[in-house]
Amino acid sequence: MSLVFKIVLIGDGGCGKTTLRLRFMGEHLSTRYIPTIGADFSAKTLEIGSYKLKFVIWDLVGQPRF
Repeated sequence: MSLVFKIVLIGDGGCGKTTLRLRFMGEHLSTRYIPTIGADFSAKTLEIGSYKLKFVIWDLVGQPRF
């Protein structure tokens, strides 16, 4: 069985949305703060037993001007 989860991370700038997404994806974390411009997304598929789970994670910008 295959399931798709669409997740949107929203919140204030600098609160850790991008760090949370990168950590889940297993990507390298940086100590420098680089703000997201617009939106960014990632997708990851995990197989747990007979289930195939696909996570689509959208990281939206936190600045009000965007």
